[in-house]
Parts: sequence; C-alpha cells; structure tokens
Amino acid sequence: MEKYVTEPETISFRRWESGQVIGLTRLIPKFRALFGAPYYVIHRANFHTALHERALDLGVKIKLAAKVVAYDASGPQIILENGVSACADLIVAADGSYSLPSQRKEANALVQGSSQSQENLLMSQINRQSKRQDSQLTGLL
Repeated sequence: MEKYVTEPETISFRRWESGQVIGLTRLIPKFRALFGAPYYVIHRANFHTALHERALDLGVKIKLAAKVVAYDASGPQIILENGVSACADLIVAADGSYSLPSQRKEANALVQGSSQSQENLLMSQINRQSKRQDSQLTGLL
C-alpha cells in the first residue's frame, strides 16, 4: 500500500479569508510514537486499488457485477440475483448508498457509527485473529 500513500509531516488549519495558518499539528514523529502506526493520506481510488491488489494476493475471490438480492448478517451469507448463494468471513457491499443493505435498517446496526455512508462494510463476523497475522492488514485494525 505504501506506493499509494503519503505521510504528511503536519496538518495545518488556515483562516479562509487570508490563508493564514491558525493551527498546526505535527505528525512526525509523535503520531507513530503515540499510536504505533503512521498517519497516511490516500486517494479513494488508490485505496480501492491497493485493497483489490492485496485481496488478490491473499487469494480472495472477488465477484463483480453480481446483484445481491438478499443477505443474512448472522451467516454472513448473500444471495445473488441468479440464485447463487455465498458465505464468507467478511462480505463487503461497496456499491453505494443505493445498495440493498443501505436500504435496510439492519445496515446501520452492523456498521457502528455509520449513517448510510457511501461505502458500507457489512456482515462483520470477521476472523480478527487471522487478520492480525497479516502484517499488511494489521495497521488497518
């Protein structure tokens, strides 16, 4: 992922009329020391690319252009429009706020603090122990 990210040294807050700096937060080296991880900035499209590449490296099967017509968060399991069902440790619905899960009340209960965000992580019965063993994903937990 490092080829896609930037690690800013500071974050500055500026007055809108003049651009004058009115607040400054130094991130390097204090952020790493305090939180045990870097502060990265990444473009959304690059983040998608990095996640996709890493998933493929790990052998994750990715199904595109498959309309989900039903899901069961307790499984987690999905049923596709063609009748095929699938189960997994984690199912990511990333088709925006008009997706089936976003239109259901259960979606907000599954995503802590979410208010119908553009990207919805659902069915969160994740095997966290196996994720922690993957050094590429540790910083994202």
